[in-house]
Amino acid sequence: MKLQLLVAGVGGQGILFITRLLETAALARGQSVIGAETHGMSQRGGSVASHFKLGDYHSPMVRRGTADCLIAMDASEAYRNLAFLRPGGLVFVNARDGQFPKPEIQEALIRCGIQVFSIDADALAMSLGAPNLANVALLGLAVSHPDFPFDDQEVRQAIGAISPVRYYELNLKALSEGQRGAKEAGSR
Repeated sequence: MKLQLLVAGVGGQGILFITRLLETAALARGQSVIGAETHGMSQRGGSVASHFKLGDYHSPMVRRGTADCLIAMDASEAYRNLAFLRPGGLVFVNARDGQFPKPEIQEALIRCGIQVFSIDADALAMSLGAPNLANVALLGLAVSHPDFPFDDQEVRQAIGAISPVRYYELNLKALSEGQRGAKEAGSR
């Protein structure tokens, strides 16, 4: 299996934790993983994009127009990184009230066969009393999609492998909340 994925957001949103979870799940399968991060401002709040490739690749960076999937922790970073998607790609976005994309962008995405799925992962994480787990809730949305390359069990095992003990149960709850949000949004 080959896959090119981009995880985008701003510093402090857990972009690298999502990438580490996916990397851990891939390595548990015995698959090759390569990746890189790009950072805007070197502090909390600057743009962060994590490039993740699964399979036999030579360069860690995802080129524009080649990503199979984009996971975006906020709508502005989703818009900024849409150009990385290939036609037919998947987008999973943390968007307040699920309001993504704008109608004029939606038309272009439909023409390219790009599927968009959004939930308010921030609200889901807040409902758990753990606003810093919106990233895992958004990953729950992604694993609910049949074309996402990792399933629930693989991600749960990865959470068990790398999550700090004190956040283990909360991470599992956040993943489940994202999956519940996916069902409510009709993304599966």
